[in-house]
Amino acid sequence: MTPSHAERRESRRMLWFVVLAVLSAYLAPYLLLGRDAPLLIHDNLDSVYVTYSVLVDSGQLFAQGTEVVDQPLGGLPRAALPSEFDAFTWLYLVFGPFGAYLANRFIMTAAAFVGTYLLLTRHVGLDDKFPIPAIGAATCFALLPFWPFGGLSVAGLPMLAYALLNIRSGDRRWFNWCIVSVFPFYALLLFSGFFILPFFGLIALYDLANGRRDLGLLAALGLLSALYLFSHYRLFLEFFTSSGFTSHRVDFATVSVDLPSAMLESARMFVFGQYHAPSLHHWVVLPTVVWGLVLAFARARKRWWLICGVLLALLAGTSLFLGLYRWDAVFRFRQAVWEMLPMQFDRLAWSHPALWTVLFAIALQNILQQLGKTRRGYSVIVAIVAAQLVLLFHHHEFRQNWKNPSVRQFFAQEQFQQVRAVLDEAQGGGRVASLGMHPSIALHNGFRTVDGYFPSYPLSYKREFRAVIAGELEKNDLLRNYYDHWGSRVYLFSHELRSNADYVMNRASNSFEIAHLDLDYDRFRALGGRYVLSAVRVDMDLNPRLRFLRLIEDPKSAWDIYVYEVRDDARAAGERK
Repeated sequence: MTPSHAERRESRRMLWFVVLAVLSAYLAPYLLLGRDAPLLIHDNLDSVYVTYSVLVDSGQLFAQGTEVVDQPLGGLPRAALPSEFDAFTWLYLVFGPFGAYLANRFIMTAAAFVGTYLLLTRHVGLDDKFPIPAIGAATCFALLPFWPFGGLSVAGLPMLAYALLNIRSGDRRWFNWCIVSVFPFYALLLFSGFFILPFFGLIALYDLANGRRDLGLLAALGLLSALYLFSHYRLFLEFFTSSGFTSHRVDFATVSVDLPSAMLESARMFVFGQYHAPSLHHWVVLPTVVWGLVLAFARARKRWWLICGVLLALLAGTSLFLGLYRWDAVFRFRQAVWEMLPMQFDRLAWSHPALWTVLFAIALQNILQQLGKTRRGYSVIVAIVAAQLVLLFHHHEFRQNWKNPSVRQFFAQEQFQQVRAVLDEAQGGGRVASLGMHPSIALHNGFRTVDGYFPSYPLSYKREFRAVIAGELEKNDLLRNYYDHWGSRVYLFSHELRSNADYVMNRASNSFEIAHLDLDYDRFRALGGRYVLSAVRVDMDLNPRLRFLRLIEDPKSAWDIYVYEVRDDARAAGERK
Protein backbone atom coordinates (compact mmCIF):
# COMPACT_ATOMS: atom_id res chain seq x y z
CA MET A 1 0.00 0.00 0.00
CA THR A 2 1.43 3.36 -1.10
CA PRO A 3 1.39 6.08 1.60
CA SER A 4 -0.84 9.10 0.98
CA HIS A 5 0.55 12.61 0.49
CA ALA A 6 -0.37 13.58 4.07
CA GLU A 7 1.29 10.43 5.42
CA ARG A 8 4.44 11.12 3.40
CA ARG A 9 4.59 14.69 4.73
CA GLU A 10 4.19 13.51 8.31
CA SER A 11 6.74 10.75 7.74
CA ARG A 12 9.17 13.29 6.29
CA ARG A 13 8.81 15.51 9.37
CA MET A 14 9.30 12.52 11.63
CA LEU A 15 12.33 11.42 9.59
CA TRP A 16 14.09 14.74 10.10
CA PHE A 17 13.29 14.59 13.81
CA VAL A 18 14.83 11.09 14.03
CA VAL A 19 17.95 12.25 12.16
CA LEU A 20 18.39 15.18 14.54
CA ALA A 21 17.94 12.83 17.50
CA VAL A 22 20.51 10.37 16.12
CA LEU A 23 23.11 13.08 15.45
CA SER A 24 22.46 14.61 18.88
CA ALA A 25 22.81 11.23 20.59
CA TYR A 26 26.15 10.73 18.85
CA LEU A 27 27.52 14.14 19.83
CA ALA A 28 25.94 14.62 23.26
CA PRO A 29 28.51 12.55 25.22
CA TYR A 30 31.26 14.97 24.19
CA LEU A 31 29.40 17.77 25.95
CA LEU A 32 28.14 15.71 28.88
CA LEU A 33 31.45 14.09 29.78
CA GLY A 34 33.80 16.91 28.81
CA ARG A 35 37.37 16.23 29.95
CA ASP A 36 36.19 13.06 31.67
CA ALA A 37 35.71 11.55 28.21
CA PRO A 38 37.98 8.68 27.10
CA LEU A 39 39.29 9.95 23.76
CA LEU A 40 41.46 8.25 21.17
CA ILE A 41 45.11 8.21 22.26
CA HIS A 42 46.92 6.78 19.22
CA ASP A 43 47.90 9.56 16.78
CA ASN A 44 45.69 11.90 18.79
CA LEU A 45 46.29 12.63 22.50
CA ASP A 46 49.80 11.22 22.18
CA SER A 47 50.75 13.65 19.43
CA VAL A 48 48.70 16.08 17.33
CA TYR A 49 46.42 17.18 20.17
CA VAL A 50 49.49 18.67 21.84
CA THR A 51 51.37 19.78 18.72
CA TYR A 52 48.99 22.68 18.16
CA SER A 53 49.22 23.65 21.84
CA VAL A 54 53.01 23.75 21.58
CA LEU A 55 52.77 25.99 18.53
CA VAL A 56 50.16 28.36 19.95
CA ASP A 57 51.89 28.63 23.33
CA SER A 58 55.25 29.32 21.69
CA GLY A 59 54.11 32.69 20.38
CA GLN A 60 55.90 31.90 17.11
CA LEU A 61 52.96 31.40 14.76
CA PHE A 62 54.41 33.64 12.08
CA ALA A 63 58.09 32.94 12.73
CA GLN A 64 60.41 31.97 9.92
CA GLY A 65 60.84 28.25 9.34
CA THR A 66 64.42 28.24 10.55
CA GLU A 67 63.57 29.75 13.94
CA VAL A 68 63.44 27.32 16.84
CA VAL A 69 60.41 26.50 19.01
CA ASP A 70 62.20 25.69 22.24
CA GLN A 71 59.83 23.39 24.14
CA PRO A 72 59.90 19.99 22.30
CA LEU A 73 62.76 17.74 21.17
CA GLY A 74 65.48 19.98 22.47
CA GLY A 75 64.18 22.74 20.20
CA LEU A 76 62.20 22.11 17.01
CA PRO A 77 62.40 24.21 13.81
CA ARG A 78 59.24 26.25 13.24
CA ALA A 79 58.99 24.67 9.76
CA ALA A 80 58.26 21.28 11.38
CA LEU A 81 55.05 22.55 13.01
CA PRO A 82 51.65 23.28 11.43
CA SER A 83 50.93 26.35 9.36
CA GLU A 84 49.57 29.47 10.99
CA PHE A 85 46.80 29.31 8.38
CA ASP A 86 45.65 25.87 9.49
CA ALA A 87 42.08 26.04 10.85
CA PHE A 88 43.09 24.03 13.91
CA THR A 89 45.62 26.69 14.87
CA TRP A 90 42.85 29.26 15.12
CA LEU A 91 40.45 26.88 16.85
CA TYR A 92 43.14 26.37 19.49
CA LEU A 93 43.67 30.11 19.81
CA VAL A 94 39.96 30.72 20.34
CA PHE A 95 38.80 27.67 22.30
CA GLY A 96 41.91 26.07 23.78
CA PRO A 97 42.87 22.41 23.16
CA PHE A 98 39.78 20.60 24.43
CA GLY A 99 37.35 23.26 23.23
CA ALA A 100 38.96 23.11 19.78
CA TYR A 101 38.62 19.32 19.81
CA LEU A 102 34.89 19.55 20.57
CA ALA A 103 34.25 22.34 18.06
CA ASN A 104 36.03 20.36 15.36
CA ARG A 105 34.01 17.21 16.10
CA PHE A 106 30.74 19.13 15.74
CA ILE A 107 31.90 20.87 12.56
CA MET A 108 32.99 17.61 10.96
CA THR A 109 29.67 15.90 11.72
CA ALA A 110 27.56 18.81 10.48
CA ALA A 111 29.63 19.33 7.31
CA ALA A 112 29.60 15.60 6.55
CA PHE A 113 25.81 15.30 6.86
CA VAL A 114 24.85 18.49 5.03
CA GLY A 115 27.40 18.06 2.25
CA THR A 116 26.47 14.43 1.59
CA TYR A 117 22.74 15.11 1.53
CA LEU A 118 23.14 18.04 -0.85
CA LEU A 119 25.48 16.11 -3.14
CA LEU A 120 23.17 13.10 -3.31
CA THR A 121 19.98 15.05 -4.01
CA ARG A 122 21.46 17.69 -6.30
CA HIS A 123 24.06 15.84 -8.38
CA VAL A 124 23.65 12.09 -7.88
CA GLY A 125 19.94 12.26 -8.61
CA LEU A 126 18.35 10.78 -5.49
CA ASP A 127 14.72 11.71 -5.06
CA ASP A 128 14.37 14.35 -2.34
CA LYS A 129 10.60 13.73 -2.24
CA PHE A 130 11.34 10.24 -0.90
CA PRO A 131 14.48 11.15 1.04
CA ILE A 132 15.17 8.09 3.19
CA PRO A 133 18.04 6.78 0.99
CA ALA A 134 19.73 10.19 0.81
CA ILE A 135 19.17 11.08 4.46
CA GLY A 136 20.08 7.59 5.63
CA ALA A 137 23.36 7.53 3.68
CA ALA A 138 24.21 11.10 4.78
CA THR A 139 23.61 10.23 8.44
CA CYS A 140 25.78 7.13 8.18
CA PHE A 141 28.60 9.14 6.61
CA ALA A 142 28.34 11.86 9.27
CA LEU A 143 28.75 9.30 12.07
CA LEU A 144 31.91 7.68 10.72
CA PRO A 145 34.76 7.82 13.27
CA PHE A 146 36.76 10.40 11.35
CA TRP A 147 40.32 10.95 12.54
CA PRO A 148 39.84 14.20 14.48
CA PHE A 149 42.81 16.10 13.11
CA GLY A 150 41.94 15.29 9.52
CA GLY A 151 39.42 18.12 9.79
CA LEU A 152 37.40 18.20 6.59
CA SER A 153 39.91 16.02 4.70
CA VAL A 154 37.36 13.18 4.71
CA ALA A 155 34.25 14.67 6.29
CA GLY A 156 34.20 17.65 3.92
CA LEU A 157 34.78 15.86 0.59
CA PRO A 158 31.06 15.57 -0.30
CA MET A 159 30.49 19.25 0.44
CA LEU A 160 33.47 20.28 -1.69
CA ALA A 161 32.29 18.00 -4.51
CA TYR A 162 28.82 19.56 -4.23
CA ALA A 163 30.24 23.08 -4.56
CA LEU A 164 32.53 22.20 -7.48
CA LEU A 165 29.73 20.44 -9.37
CA ASN A 166 27.44 23.41 -8.70
CA ILE A 167 30.02 25.73 -10.26
CA ARG A 168 30.48 23.31 -13.17
CA SER A 169 26.73 23.42 -13.84
CA GLY A 170 26.72 27.22 -13.91
CA ASP A 171 25.65 27.91 -10.33
CA ARG A 172 28.04 30.70 -9.27
CA ARG A 173 26.36 31.70 -6.03
CA TRP A 174 28.60 32.98 -3.25
CA PHE A 175 28.30 29.97 -0.95
CA ASN A 176 29.83 27.65 -3.57
CA TRP A 177 32.93 29.83 -3.80
CA CYS A 178 32.95 30.13 -0.01
CA ILE A 179 33.09 26.33 0.38
CA VAL A 180 35.93 26.10 -2.15
CA SER A 181 37.80 28.91 -0.37
CA VAL A 182 37.49 27.47 3.15
CA PHE A 183 38.36 23.87 2.30
CA PRO A 184 42.17 24.28 1.84
CA PHE A 185 42.47 25.79 5.31
CA TYR A 186 40.57 22.97 7.00
CA ALA A 187 41.67 19.93 4.98
CA LEU A 188 45.17 18.59 4.53
CA LEU A 189 46.60 18.64 1.02
CA LEU A 190 48.45 15.36 1.49
CA PHE A 191 45.31 13.61 2.74
CA SER A 192 42.59 14.70 0.32
CA GLY A 193 43.86 17.46 -1.95
CA PHE A 194 45.97 15.08 -4.01
CA PHE A 195 42.80 13.12 -4.79
CA ILE A 196 40.25 15.86 -5.33
CA LEU A 197 42.42 18.07 -7.56
CA PRO A 198 43.35 15.35 -10.13
CA PHE A 199 39.83 13.88 -10.11
CA PHE A 200 38.05 17.13 -10.86
CA GLY A 201 40.91 18.18 -13.11
CA LEU A 202 40.12 15.19 -15.32
CA ILE A 203 36.44 16.21 -15.35
CA ALA A 204 37.46 19.71 -16.45
CA LEU A 205 39.67 18.29 -19.23
CA TYR A 206 36.81 16.04 -20.33
CA ASP A 207 34.55 19.10 -20.55
CA LEU A 208 37.10 20.97 -22.65
CA ALA A 209 37.60 18.00 -24.96
CA ASN A 210 33.85 17.87 -25.55
CA GLY A 211 33.63 21.54 -26.47
CA ARG A 212 32.26 22.85 -23.19
CA ARG A 213 33.19 26.52 -23.00
CA ASP A 214 32.18 27.21 -19.44
CA LEU A 215 35.44 27.52 -17.53
CA GLY A 216 33.86 27.83 -14.07
CA LEU A 217 35.19 24.48 -12.86
CA LEU A 218 38.71 25.31 -14.03
CA ALA A 219 38.49 28.64 -12.22
CA ALA A 220 37.32 26.91 -9.03
CA LEU A 221 40.16 24.38 -9.24
CA GLY A 222 42.61 27.21 -9.84
CA LEU A 223 41.32 28.97 -6.73
CA LEU A 224 41.49 25.74 -4.73
CA SER A 225 45.08 25.10 -5.85
CA ALA A 226 46.17 28.67 -5.12
CA LEU A 227 44.69 28.56 -1.62
CA TYR A 228 46.34 25.19 -0.97
CA LEU A 229 49.66 26.76 -1.93
CA PHE A 230 48.95 29.65 0.43
CA SER A 231 47.67 27.64 3.40
CA HIS A 232 50.36 24.93 3.04
CA TYR A 233 53.19 27.24 2.05
CA ARG A 234 55.48 25.91 4.80
CA LEU A 235 55.11 22.40 3.40
CA PHE A 236 56.14 23.55 -0.07
CA LEU A 237 59.05 25.54 1.32
CA GLU A 238 60.21 22.40 3.13
CA PHE A 239 59.96 20.28 -0.03
CA PHE A 240 61.35 22.65 -2.61
CA THR A 241 63.63 25.05 -0.76
CA SER A 242 66.01 24.93 2.14
CA SER A 243 63.96 24.97 5.34
CA GLY A 244 67.05 24.79 7.50
CA PHE A 245 66.86 21.07 8.23
CA THR A 246 66.55 17.66 6.60
CA SER A 247 63.44 15.88 7.81
CA HIS A 248 63.70 12.46 9.41
CA ARG A 249 61.08 11.36 6.86
CA VAL A 250 63.81 10.77 4.29
CA ASP A 251 64.84 7.87 6.53
CA PHE A 252 61.46 6.14 6.20
CA ALA A 253 61.68 2.55 4.99
CA THR A 254 59.12 -0.18 4.40
CA VAL A 255 59.46 -3.86 3.66
CA SER A 256 58.63 -5.09 0.17
CA VAL A 257 56.37 -8.10 -0.40
CA ASP A 258 55.79 -10.62 -3.15
CA LEU A 259 52.96 -10.27 -5.68
CA PRO A 260 50.41 -12.54 -3.90
CA SER A 261 50.88 -10.58 -0.67
CA ALA A 262 50.53 -7.30 -2.55
CA MET A 263 47.28 -8.46 -4.14
CA LEU A 264 46.01 -9.58 -0.74
CA GLU A 265 46.76 -6.11 0.61
CA SER A 266 44.81 -4.59 -2.31
CA ALA A 267 41.83 -6.77 -1.45
CA ARG A 268 42.10 -5.85 2.21
CA MET A 269 42.19 -2.13 1.36
CA PHE A 270 39.13 -2.49 -0.89
CA VAL A 271 37.09 -4.40 1.69
CA PHE A 272 38.26 -2.88 4.98
CA GLY A 273 39.69 0.55 4.12
CA GLN A 274 42.43 2.55 5.82
CA TYR A 275 42.93 2.95 9.57
CA HIS A 276 42.72 6.75 9.72
CA ALA A 277 39.92 6.98 7.15
CA PRO A 278 37.55 4.15 8.13
CA SER A 279 34.49 3.64 5.94
CA LEU A 280 33.15 0.69 8.01
CA HIS A 281 31.46 -0.60 4.88
CA HIS A 282 32.32 -4.30 4.92
CA TRP A 283 29.40 -5.61 7.04
CA VAL A 284 26.36 -3.66 5.81
CA VAL A 285 27.29 -1.20 3.04
CA LEU A 286 29.18 -3.63 0.80
CA PRO A 287 26.41 -6.28 0.64
CA THR A 288 23.86 -3.50 0.06
CA VAL A 289 25.95 -2.09 -2.78
CA VAL A 290 26.21 -5.53 -4.39
CA TRP A 291 22.42 -5.96 -4.12
CA GLY A 292 21.84 -2.49 -5.51
CA LEU A 293 24.25 -3.00 -8.41
CA VAL A 294 22.49 -6.21 -9.42
CA LEU A 295 19.25 -4.25 -9.56
CA ALA A 296 21.01 -1.42 -11.43
CA PHE A 297 21.69 -3.66 -14.40
CA ALA A 298 18.01 -4.48 -14.55
CA ARG A 299 16.31 -1.13 -14.21
CA ALA A 300 18.53 1.74 -13.03
CA ARG A 301 19.07 4.88 -15.01
CA LYS A 302 22.05 5.10 -17.32
CA ARG A 303 23.34 8.05 -15.28
CA TRP A 304 23.65 5.80 -12.24
CA TRP A 305 25.47 3.14 -14.22
CA LEU A 306 28.06 5.76 -15.13
CA ILE A 307 28.39 7.07 -11.58
CA CYS A 308 28.69 3.58 -10.09
CA GLY A 309 31.20 2.53 -12.73
CA VAL A 310 33.42 5.56 -12.08
CA LEU A 311 33.27 5.18 -8.31
CA LEU A 312 33.99 1.45 -8.37
CA ALA A 313 36.87 2.05 -10.78
CA LEU A 314 38.32 4.62 -8.35
CA LEU A 315 37.90 2.30 -5.37
CA ALA A 316 39.38 -0.70 -7.17
CA GLY A 317 42.14 1.32 -8.85
CA THR A 318 43.38 3.05 -5.71
CA SER A 319 43.14 -0.21 -3.73
CA LEU A 320 45.16 -2.02 -6.38
CA PHE A 321 47.74 0.76 -6.44
CA LEU A 322 48.10 0.76 -2.66
CA GLY A 323 48.61 -3.00 -2.60
CA LEU A 324 51.10 -3.04 -5.49
CA TYR A 325 52.89 -0.11 -3.87
CA ARG A 326 54.73 -2.61 -1.66
CA TRP A 327 55.36 -5.19 -4.38
CA ASP A 328 59.06 -5.95 -4.96
CA ALA A 329 59.01 -4.75 -8.56
CA VAL A 330 57.54 -1.38 -7.56
CA PHE A 331 59.55 -1.14 -4.36
CA ARG A 332 62.87 -0.74 -6.20
CA PHE A 333 61.49 2.19 -8.19
CA ARG A 334 60.12 3.74 -5.02
CA GLN A 335 63.52 3.64 -3.37
CA ALA A 336 64.97 5.61 -6.28
CA VAL A 337 62.52 8.49 -5.84
CA TRP A 338 61.73 8.25 -2.11
CA GLU A 339 64.17 10.89 -0.93
CA MET A 340 62.73 13.31 -3.47
CA LEU A 341 59.10 12.62 -2.50
CA PRO A 342 58.89 11.36 1.12
CA MET A 343 55.12 10.95 1.46
CA GLN A 344 52.74 8.13 2.34
CA PHE A 345 50.60 7.24 -0.66
CA ASP A 346 48.17 5.18 1.40
CA ARG A 347 46.42 8.51 1.98
CA LEU A 348 44.74 8.03 -1.39
CA ALA A 349 42.38 5.79 0.59
CA TRP A 350 41.03 8.86 2.38
CA SER A 351 38.63 9.26 -0.54
CA HIS A 352 37.09 5.81 0.01
CA PRO A 353 34.51 6.66 2.72
CA ALA A 354 32.84 9.29 0.52
CA LEU A 355 32.89 6.99 -2.53
CA TRP A 356 31.35 4.10 -0.60
CA THR A 357 28.68 6.43 0.79
CA VAL A 358 27.55 7.53 -2.68
CA LEU A 359 27.41 3.90 -3.81
CA PHE A 360 25.46 3.02 -0.66
CA ALA A 361 22.90 5.77 -1.35
CA ILE A 362 22.42 4.70 -4.97
CA ALA A 363 22.00 1.08 -3.88
CA LEU A 364 19.37 2.07 -1.31
CA GLN A 365 17.47 4.03 -3.97
CA ASN A 366 17.59 1.09 -6.40
CA ILE A 367 16.34 -1.31 -3.73
CA LEU A 368 13.51 1.05 -2.84
CA GLN A 369 12.49 1.32 -6.49
CA GLN A 370 12.57 -2.47 -6.85
CA LEU A 371 10.47 -3.08 -3.74
CA GLY A 372 8.20 -0.14 -4.45
CA LYS A 373 7.68 3.03 -2.43
CA THR A 374 5.48 1.23 0.03
CA ARG A 375 5.64 0.59 3.73
CA ARG A 376 7.38 -2.70 2.98
CA GLY A 377 9.97 -0.99 0.79
CA TYR A 378 10.62 1.75 3.32
CA SER A 379 10.86 -0.80 6.13
CA VAL A 380 13.66 -2.65 4.32
CA ILE A 381 15.58 0.58 3.69
CA VAL A 382 15.16 1.74 7.28
CA ALA A 383 16.35 -1.68 8.53
CA ILE A 384 19.51 -1.48 6.38
CA VAL A 385 20.31 2.05 7.54
CA ALA A 386 19.57 1.12 11.15
CA ALA A 387 21.97 -1.83 10.94
CA GLN A 388 24.74 0.47 9.70
CA LEU A 389 23.95 3.00 12.44
CA VAL A 390 24.27 0.29 15.09
CA LEU A 391 27.72 -0.53 13.69
CA LEU A 392 28.68 3.16 13.71
CA PHE A 393 27.61 3.66 17.32
CA HIS A 394 29.62 0.57 18.22
CA HIS A 395 32.65 2.36 16.72
CA HIS A 396 31.93 5.63 18.53
CA GLU A 397 35.13 7.16 19.87
CA PHE A 398 33.99 6.66 23.46
CA ARG A 399 32.89 3.07 22.88
CA GLN A 400 36.19 2.09 21.25
CA ASN A 401 38.34 3.85 23.85
CA TRP A 402 36.35 3.25 27.02
CA LYS A 403 39.30 1.40 28.61
CA ASN A 404 41.57 4.39 28.02
CA PRO A 405 42.13 7.06 30.66
CA SER A 406 39.94 10.13 30.33
CA VAL A 407 41.48 13.34 29.04
CA ARG A 408 41.71 14.59 32.62
CA GLN A 409 43.38 11.38 33.83
CA PHE A 410 45.70 11.19 30.83
CA PHE A 411 47.17 14.68 31.12
CA ALA A 412 47.06 14.71 34.95
CA GLN A 413 47.56 18.45 35.26
CA GLU A 414 47.32 18.65 39.06
CA GLN A 415 49.82 15.80 39.43
CA PHE A 416 52.25 17.48 37.06
CA GLN A 417 52.09 20.65 39.15
CA GLN A 418 53.58 18.52 41.93
CA VAL A 419 56.20 17.21 39.50
CA ARG A 420 57.18 20.78 38.68
CA ALA A 421 57.50 21.56 42.38
CA VAL A 422 59.87 18.60 42.80
CA LEU A 423 62.04 19.74 39.90
CA ASP A 424 62.09 23.29 41.23
CA GLU A 425 63.39 21.91 44.54
CA ALA A 426 66.13 20.00 42.70
CA GLN A 427 67.19 23.28 41.04
CA GLY A 428 68.89 21.44 38.22
CA GLY A 429 67.13 23.04 35.29
CA GLY A 430 67.20 21.16 32.03
CA ARG A 431 64.72 19.09 30.09
CA VAL A 432 62.66 16.01 30.93
CA ALA A 433 62.06 12.72 29.16
CA SER A 434 59.17 10.33 29.77
CA LEU A 435 59.47 6.60 30.38
CA GLY A 436 56.35 4.47 30.13
CA MET A 437 54.31 7.61 29.39
CA HIS A 438 53.75 9.55 26.21
CA PRO A 439 55.93 12.70 26.08
CA SER A 440 52.84 14.63 24.97
CA ILE A 441 51.75 14.62 28.62
CA ALA A 442 54.80 16.53 29.78
CA LEU A 443 54.53 18.87 26.79
CA HIS A 444 50.86 19.57 27.52
CA ASN A 445 51.85 20.51 31.06
CA GLY A 446 54.44 23.00 29.85
CA PHE A 447 57.66 21.02 30.37
CA ARG A 448 60.61 21.26 28.01
CA THR A 449 61.40 17.81 26.63
CA VAL A 450 64.07 15.89 24.77
CA ASP A 451 61.46 13.46 23.46
CA GLY A 452 58.15 13.62 21.58
CA TYR A 453 56.08 12.39 18.66
CA PHE A 454 56.18 14.61 15.57
CA PRO A 455 55.54 13.82 11.89
CA SER A 456 58.59 15.81 10.85
CA TYR A 457 61.70 16.84 12.75
CA PRO A 458 65.44 17.06 11.94
CA LEU A 459 67.08 13.85 10.83
CA SER A 460 70.17 14.93 12.78
CA TYR A 461 68.15 14.85 16.02
CA LYS A 462 66.82 11.38 15.25
CA ARG A 463 70.39 10.13 15.02
CA GLU A 464 71.52 11.99 18.12
CA PHE A 465 68.64 10.56 20.14
CA ARG A 466 69.28 7.10 18.74
CA ALA A 467 72.67 7.18 20.39
CA VAL A 468 70.88 7.72 23.72
CA ILE A 469 68.64 4.64 23.35
CA ALA A 470 70.96 2.45 21.23
CA GLY A 471 71.55 -0.01 24.07
CA GLU A 472 67.82 -0.68 24.44
CA LEU A 473 67.21 -0.85 20.69
CA GLU A 474 69.89 -3.50 20.27
CA LYS A 475 68.03 -5.74 22.72
CA ASN A 476 64.79 -5.71 20.74
CA ASP A 477 64.46 -6.11 16.96
CA LEU A 478 60.92 -4.74 16.98
CA LEU A 479 61.95 -1.53 18.70
CA ARG A 480 65.07 -1.16 16.56
CA ASN A 481 63.16 -1.50 13.28
CA TYR A 482 60.37 0.72 14.59
CA TYR A 483 62.77 3.54 15.35
CA ASP A 484 65.23 3.13 12.48
CA HIS A 485 62.67 2.61 9.69
CA TRP A 486 60.13 5.14 10.91
CA GLY A 487 61.17 7.06 13.99
CA SER A 488 58.42 9.64 14.42
CA ARG A 489 58.16 8.50 18.05
CA VAL A 490 61.29 9.81 19.73
CA TYR A 491 60.77 7.89 22.98
CA LEU A 492 62.89 6.44 25.76
CA PHE A 493 62.22 2.90 24.59
CA SER A 494 62.88 0.06 27.00
CA HIS A 495 63.22 -3.57 25.98
CA GLU A 496 61.92 -4.74 29.38
CA LEU A 497 58.94 -2.41 29.23
CA ARG A 498 58.08 -3.45 25.66
CA SER A 499 58.33 -7.13 26.59
CA ASN A 500 56.12 -6.82 29.67
CA ALA A 501 53.60 -4.20 28.59
CA ASP A 502 53.96 -1.77 25.68
CA TYR A 503 55.47 1.66 25.22
CA VAL A 504 53.35 2.95 28.12
CA MET A 505 52.28 1.56 31.48
CA ASN A 506 49.52 3.00 33.64
CA ARG A 507 48.89 2.47 37.34
CA ALA A 508 47.17 -0.88 36.79
CA SER A 509 50.54 -2.42 35.90
CA ASN A 510 52.89 -0.50 38.15
CA SER A 511 54.08 -3.57 40.06
CA PHE A 512 56.58 -4.09 37.22
CA GLU A 513 60.12 -2.79 37.73
CA ILE A 514 62.76 -2.14 35.08
CA ALA A 515 65.95 -3.86 36.14
CA HIS A 516 68.45 -2.15 33.86
CA LEU A 517 67.84 0.87 31.68
CA ASP A 518 70.62 0.73 29.10
CA LEU A 519 70.82 4.40 28.09
CA ASP A 520 73.77 6.60 27.21
CA TYR A 521 73.27 9.16 29.96
CA ASP A 522 76.14 11.37 28.84
CA ARG A 523 74.48 11.82 25.45
CA PHE A 524 71.16 12.32 27.21
CA ARG A 525 72.63 15.19 29.20
CA ALA A 526 74.31 16.56 26.07
CA LEU A 527 70.80 16.94 24.55
CA GLY A 528 69.79 18.97 27.59
CA GLY A 529 68.09 16.13 29.45
CA ARG A 530 68.23 16.16 33.24
CA TYR A 531 65.17 14.27 34.49
CA VAL A 532 63.23 11.11 33.70
CA LEU A 533 59.52 11.06 34.53
CA SER A 534 58.64 7.40 34.69
CA ALA A 535 55.36 5.53 35.03
CA VAL A 536 57.32 2.48 36.22
CA ARG A 537 59.94 1.90 38.91
CA VAL A 538 63.58 1.55 37.95
CA ASP A 539 66.00 -0.52 40.05
CA MET A 540 68.35 1.98 41.71
CA ASP A 541 71.13 -0.51 42.46
CA LEU A 542 71.54 -1.43 38.78
CA ASN A 543 71.12 2.13 37.48
CA PRO A 544 73.52 4.32 39.50
CA ARG A 545 73.29 7.26 37.10
CA LEU A 546 69.67 7.77 38.18
CA ARG A 547 68.85 9.44 41.49
CA PHE A 548 65.32 8.87 42.77
CA LEU A 549 63.68 12.11 43.82
CA ARG A 550 60.07 11.30 44.60
CA LEU A 551 57.06 9.13 43.82
CA ILE A 552 54.01 11.27 43.05
CA GLU A 553 50.68 9.49 43.31
CA ASP A 554 47.27 10.89 42.48
CA PRO A 555 44.10 8.75 42.42
CA LYS A 556 42.62 11.11 39.82
CA SER A 557 45.51 10.42 37.41
CA ALA A 558 46.24 7.43 35.19
CA TRP A 559 49.84 7.34 36.37
CA ASP A 560 52.09 6.93 39.33
CA ILE A 561 55.04 9.14 38.45
CA TYR A 562 58.54 8.26 39.60
CA VAL A 563 60.78 11.30 39.27
CA TYR A 564 64.46 10.57 38.61
CA GLU A 565 67.40 12.90 38.13
CA VAL A 566 70.11 11.90 35.67
CA ARG A 567 73.37 12.66 37.43
CA ASP A 568 76.63 13.45 35.75
CA ASP A 569 79.21 10.68 36.00
CA ALA A 570 81.39 12.45 38.54
CA ARG A 571 78.51 12.92 41.00
CA ALA A 572 77.40 9.32 40.55
CA ALA A 573 80.91 8.02 41.19
CA GLY A 574 81.26 10.22 44.29
CA GLU A 575 78.02 8.97 45.81
CA ARG A 576 78.99 5.33 45.13
CA LYS A 577 82.06 5.89 47.31
